[in-house]
Amino acid sequence: AGGDNGLGAAAGKAVQAIATQAAAVAPKRSALGASTGSVPDGLRVVSDMWDDGYCQSIEADVDALRHLAEGGHFRKHTVDRTALRSKYFFGHGYTYGSQAGGRGDERVLPPELVDPIPEWISSKLIHQLEERSLVPCGWINSAVVNDYKEGGMIVSHIDPPHLFARPIYIASFFSAGHLSFGAGFAFVDGRFSQELS
Repeated sequence: AGGDNGLGAAAGKAVQAIATQAAAVAPKRSALGASTGSVPDGLRVVSDMWDDGYCQSIEADVDALRHLAEGGHFRKHTVDRTALRSKYFFGHGYTYGSQAGGRGDERVLPPELVDPIPEWISSKLIHQLEERSLVPCGWINSAVVNDYKEGGMIVSHIDPPHLFARPIYIASFFSAGHLSFGAGFAFVDGRFSQELS
C-alpha cells in the first residue's frame, strides 16, 4: 500500500502498516522529502521514529521472513512473489493489479487465508504509532511487507479507497527511502533505471 506514491530508491525494503490522511514514518536515517520541504498536501512525515539499533532489529526481522517463506511456514496467500519483490500480507491480504481484473475490482481476502500480524510488527511498528497517538489502539488490522531485490521498487499507484481506511503508514528500511510524487520512472529489461528516470 503506498497511498498516492512510489518509493524512489532503486533498491530497498519497505515495511508498511496499513492503518484514516496518508503519513510516512521515517527512521532517523531515511530521507522522505521532508528535507526539501516538498511534502504534498495530505501527507505528513513523522521523523525519528526509530534509532539505528532499532532499525537493525526490524531489518533482521524482515530478513527472517524470506527464510520462513522458503521453508513453507506461511499460509498460501501470505506471500506474493515477483522477480524483484516478495510481498507479505499479515492480518488481511488483498487482490491487486492483474489479480483483481481492473481498477475498482480489488478485494480484501478473508483473514484466514493469510497469517496474523507477527508479534514483532505489532510491538516494533504498530505499538510505536499507537504510543504517539497517531492511531487508536487496536485500529490497525493489517500490515504488508514489501521486500525488494536490487532494481525493484514500489511503483506509483493509489491505494484503492474501498480497501483501505486512511492514514496509511509507510516505513522504509535497509536504505534511505525517498518518496517521489508526480515523478516518472523508466525501466530497462524489467529493472528500474535511475539514469533514465
